[in-house]
Amino acid sequence: MTNERDESETLLDQQLSCTLRGTDYPPRDLEQRTRQVIRQHVRRRVLVRSVSASVAFLILFSWQAWNRPATQRARDGLQLAELEALFAPPPVDPLSLLDRQQSLALGALRRLENNQ
Repeated sequence: MTNERDESETLLDQQLSCTLRGTDYPPRDLEQRTRQVIRQHVRRRVLVRSVSASVAFLILFSWQAWNRPATQRARDGLQLAELEALFAPPPVDPLSLLDRQQSLALGALRRLENNQ
């Protein structure tokens, strides 16, 4: 029984050996295939990035074009007087009023200093 098993294993080993010798491994065009796979990968990556950028640009452009009429209507609705009121500087107290307030505060501090 062990002899039969040894003979069958030997036969299988010989067949496997013949088969492997007859094959072309590694293939002769392995370098060419590898370069081709790398080129395809790079092309796909560039294509995906280009398509993504194009879609983002289209979405942005479409959104601006769609949003533009609403902003133009808002600008048309404002009158010149309203714009001047919106962008006018805030009212400021005149310097004479500020000078009077400062002198009153200094007077109050002097009185407190004299009382102590």
